This record gives sequence, C-alpha cells and structure tokens, in this order.
Amino acid sequence: MRRPLRPVAPSLGDSSGRPRNGPDSNGPELPPSQETGEVRSRAIHFARTGQPSTPAREGAEDKMTTLRRSLILLLFFYVFLPEFALPQNPSDSKPVQGATLHGNVLDPDGRAVANAHVSLFSGLESVEQRSTDSEGRYRFEGLSRGSYTLLANVAGFSGRSAEVDLHNAETQSLDLHLRITAVEEQVVVSASLDEALPSQIGLSVSVISQPEIEARGAESISEVLRGIPGVEVSQTGRRGGGTSIFIRGGNSNYNLVMIDGIQVNQFGGDFDFASLATDGVQRIEVSRGPESALFGSNAVAGVINVVSETGDGPPHFSFLGEGGSYSTRRLVTGGSGLTRGFSWAYSLSRLDSDGVVLNDSYRNQSAYLSLGYSRSPKRQFTLHFFGNTNDAGVPGPYGSDPDHLFTAIDTVSRDKQNLFAYQANYSEQFTPRLKQVFSVSVAPDRFYFIGPFGDSFLKNQRVVASTHGEVAVSGKDLFLYGFEYNHEQVQNTFIADANNTAFVLPRASYAYFAENRWHPVRRWFLTAHRFVLSHPRGAIGRIYRRHAASRQLQHRYPCSQWFRSRLHRQSAAEARRKHQFRRRRRTTPLC
Repeated sequence: MRRPLRPVAPSLGDSSGRPRNGPDSNGPELPPSQETGEVRSRAIHFARTGQPSTPAREGAEDKMTTLRRSLILLLFFYVFLPEFALPQNPSDSKPVQGATLHGNVLDPDGRAVANAHVSLFSGLESVEQRSTDSEGRYRFEGLSRGSYTLLANVAGFSGRSAEVDLHNAETQSLDLHLRITAVEEQVVVSASLDEALPSQIGLSVSVISQPEIEARGAESISEVLRGIPGVEVSQTGRRGGGTSIFIRGGNSNYNLVMIDGIQVNQFGGDFDFASLATDGVQRIEVSRGPESALFGSNAVAGVINVVSETGDGPPHFSFLGEGGSYSTRRLVTGGSGLTRGFSWAYSLSRLDSDGVVLNDSYRNQSAYLSLGYSRSPKRQFTLHFFGNTNDAGVPGPYGSDPDHLFTAIDTVSRDKQNLFAYQANYSEQFTPRLKQVFSVSVAPDRFYFIGPFGDSFLKNQRVVASTHGEVAVSGKDLFLYGFEYNHEQVQNTFIADANNTAFVLPRASYAYFAENRWHPVRRWFLTAHRFVLSHPRGAIGRIYRRHAASRQLQHRYPCSQWFRSRLHRQSAAEARRKHQFRRRRRTTPLC
C-alpha cells in the first residue's frame, strides 16, 4: 500500500534562515518523495545525491535520442545483417568456404596465351585482376556467392565477356577465347573513383600497356606520351632537362599526375616528367578532358596515372644491362610473385652518362615497391613505394658560335631532385553490397639548383587521406561516395619574408565526392559525378600578410611583387616584364 504524502513545513531551513524546500528554495521543486513526502528543489537534490534531476521535457528529449539511436541501429543491422547473420541450423554453423574460378585463355587457334590480363567484375564493380602464367592459366579463389563477369585482354587480342554464377564452396572452370582486334580494353582507374572499363565511363582514355612500351623502346615516360593524341610534350633539350606535358591545349599545371594512385603534383599543380623512367611500369593511363568532378581542381585538362607492376603468379625475376657512348650505362632489375595471398613486386633501375661536354653528366635512379596481402577478395591490404633521385648538369649553350655571343661552358650549374611517394591502402567487403576503401599517401619532393650566382631550393610535400565506399544498388547500378583531406605545403628560396628568410606556405582542402554508374541496357552507360571542394578561409592570406604583405616590405623589397606573382602561378618572364615596366615609373632599384 502506497504511503500517503506527508508535507514538511518550509520553516526548516539552513543557518541563514533560507528554506531548503518550498517556493523560496533554489531551483524548481521536485515531485514529493514517496518515502518521506518531502518536497525538494533541484539544487538540494543535486547537493545531496550528486546526480542532476530530469524534468519532463528532458525525458521527452531522451525519448527522441533513443528513437534516433534505434533508427541508426536498425539501418546498421539492415546493411550488415547479411554478413553477420546467425546460422539457422547446426549444419550452417560450419565455416563457409569461398568459391573458386579457374580456366585457360586461348587464342583463335586454341593455343594458350601467356601474360594475358584477366579481370573479374561483379556487376559494374571490379573485384580482382590476374595475369595468366606461361601455360595460359588463371585462377580466382575465395569468391563470394553471386554472378560475375570475366574479361581477358592482351595486345592484339580482345576477349568477349563471359558470365558465370558461383555458389559457396563451388569450383568452376571457364576458358576464355580471344579474337583478333586492334582495340584492347583494359581496366583503368584514372577516369573513375574506382576501377572501370573505358567503355563504361564515356571519356577519352588511352592506355599504354607494358608490351607497347617495350615495343617503342622508350626510356622515359615523356617519350611514351609523345605518341598519344591530344598530348604535347615540351622538353628543354638535354637529357634530364625540364619536361612539361600539355593536354588538349591546357597549361602544364592543369594536369593531375599520379603514381599508383598517389598524387605527386607540386604546390600549384606543376610536375616535371624528366626523371620518370619506364622501368617497372605496367601501364600508363591518360584521361583527356576535365576530370575536376572526380579529382578536384588539379585535373582541369586531364589525368595521367602511372601504374607499376604488381605481384602475380609464381616468383620470377629479370635483369637488364646496357652500355653505350659517352660512358652511358643502364642497369635494371625487377621481380614479382604471389604466394599464399602475399603479393610482392619490385623494380630498381639506374641510368648514368658522362654527357657530350663538360658538366653534362646525368644520373637517374628509380625504385618501385608493391606489397599486398589478401586471402580473399573481401579484405585486401596494399603498400606502394616510389623513389627517384636524379642529378643533371647544366652546361648551357655550346657548339658553333660565330658571333661569339657566349663566353664558355657553365661548369657549376646543376639540378638535383629527390622525389618519393608512399601509400597504404586497405579495403574491406563488409557485405555483398557494401565495400569500403581507406587510403593514406605522402609525397615529399625536394629540388635543389646550384648556380654561379647562388643556390636555390624548392621543397614540396603533399599528404592525402581519403576513404570511399562502393554500394551495389543493383546488378546494373553502382553508387560510390567518399571524403578526401588534402594538405600541401611549399618552401621556396624566393618565397621569403622581410628578412629574406624562406618560410613554409601550407594549404589544406576538404572534398566530398560521389559517383553513380547506371547500366540500364547493353552498350548504354550513364555516369553522374559530384565533387565538393572546400578550402579553409584565409589560410594563405594570413601567412602572406604576416610575412610579405606589409607596405614596408613592398617599399624596401620590390621582389615581393615577384613573390606574389609566383603565388598566382605566373611565369618568371611575365613577372620580369612587370618589373621592367614599373622600373620606368619608380627609382627604387629592383633585385
């Protein structure tokens, strides 16, 4: 039986005479206690119990919070339940083994084709890629239940896509017959957020495979790019000289350059292709046209992606040595393999030459390393490393000089560069419909110039952290979403404060992107992109005002105007023309 309420007189107060309860107490009154009948305020309740009271309105807010949590949990179990569902009977408690798909790749005469690229798709999503061995065999293991599409390609041949349905712990054999064609269709990553076929994207994409690179006898990547339509290559002349790429008339800093998916552009978008060798490169992808909807502002004119070799098949190694005039020598070694889910591939190369004249020597060292681990397509972990160090002399003009315009060969000037790139990538297939990919990359670039009038340096560093997900809405609809954080910074001899001290100029950006691929009928693909880029306000402006924007600096150091022109990516020649025009109007000497 409930005890009746017993009111307590408000005269029972503290030492100061203030009641501890009732209308004159601190805070609103609480409901009467069921044990004593005392009416206490919220302040006294908190002082005695140490726990805040909860009025009716707060209880309603708690109900709304609980409702939101319930909806989130319901959505979570709806997405992830197929992966973590409990067995319905004892026979289902056994671990489910993945399916296996294997077969041979044959030419029109029925002979085995070695080193053919076999791609496995689930709907519009690329699952895995393999290369056939010397007997033309391929093998995919640990596959989930579902429908797949196989596509095989090799230079001079193209294969018709083959459909196959797999069940748990099932092993199927499927041979792929190639046909002669001049068009080779390979999976590319430079024109989409994930791997896709060029025919599914609707963009102008060129893929130069390793056999084609070897057939051209190209030593550097810039030589390979010369043969691509819509691409113009500009080089200063000597080996190791500055090399710029122009796609469809766009500026050289309008191209996004990636090595194994790692962004290696300098601060502002420039990149020098002089030191990139073809050793260890599996293919080169060139996407012509604006790609800002996928990769941001750096991809205004196009995207160039250099893909190195990956481990596949039994372990194998290679070695190459060459020599020629002017003490030119070249050494290349590489290897790759796949053993029990662990893949590895590496390539080391070095090119040296003493040059034609004094101070014309050249040295270029490159290294690729790719490590991966995957016991099943559901979970993959990869590491990529690229390193390049080069040193080139700058002798200046030499040869016939009947007008005696040049004094002598420059024996001091030299260019030195250290470019490195690191990336860690992890992908997880949570459910048959959901896959998430996480990636972190760091690309430091150091450039040094030694000259008779003083030395200079340029230090760039780019850090990119991104994640994107793939949702298979249906067998003909794939939705991709993601987020990217991009931090870049530069330190240059000519970016200095009033004390002529170089300082670091950073910039950070955040990007949200989404892509949807829809394949309603055969030979009809509809792709939609959305890319939202955000820069923190005033990041560069605050640093510029702190170091180089004062009136005193502009008066004493007129070169600060040249510094501003560098920030806006103006050429040095244009900046000098502006200085010459201003020199006629002012008496302050320019540097």
